[in-house]
Amino acid sequence: MRIKFIGHSCFLIENSGVKIITDPFDESIPYKFPEKEEVDIVTVSHEHSDHNATHRVKVRKEILRHPVDKTIDGVKFLSKSFFHDEEGGRRRGKNSIFLIEGENLKLVHLGDLGHIPDEKEIEIFKNPDILMIPVGGYFTIDSNKADKVISILNPKVIIPMHYKTGKLDYPISTLDDFLKNKGNVHRLETFEVEIDKSNIDNYKGIIVFPL
Repeated sequence: MRIKFIGHSCFLIENSGVKIITDPFDESIPYKFPEKEEVDIVTVSHEHSDHNATHRVKVRKEILRHPVDKTIDGVKFLSKSFFHDEEGGRRRGKNSIFLIEGENLKLVHLGDLGHIPDEKEIEIFKNPDILMIPVGGYFTIDSNKADKVISILNPKVIIPMHYKTGKLDYPISTLDDFLKNKGNVHRLETFEVEIDKSNIDNYKGIIVFPL
């Protein structure tokens, strides 16, 4: 599985020959976007413009929104609806968690999860190989709540997303707040990483991409 960090909550994933983009952001987000990238699948966790800009992507097959439970060209996609806030969606609506499974790897993308889910409700997403988790707070769970979600899901590899940077001036926390006092942090020098069953132990812990 090849993973490229585009920025915010957007990743380009290649799995079993299937190209997937998660949560494409619109022009208000100041990261370089691969305009008109040709992909097979786009996943959209919720209908906010920094996560649903499908017009920027050339989609060969499908745009997946909740509910999803299907296999496309050998890659399994499954979603479940949670909330974008701690008030049952009254402030920011619903948010879908996506499972992407192929090449004997299980990847979970939490979108803009805004609360700590009940353990029974999130059972199907437990023990993923790779977890993409928001950590910035304010719009999503913060670093402390992210730690609790991580303890529930028990991933091997953690990829933080949706945090403040020098380019993105949202009222959210920086990645440093999440990384404080944490070990096993793999700071990559490139925007891409390739993970499979033979090398995943080399990346156990937290992966940080440059931005």
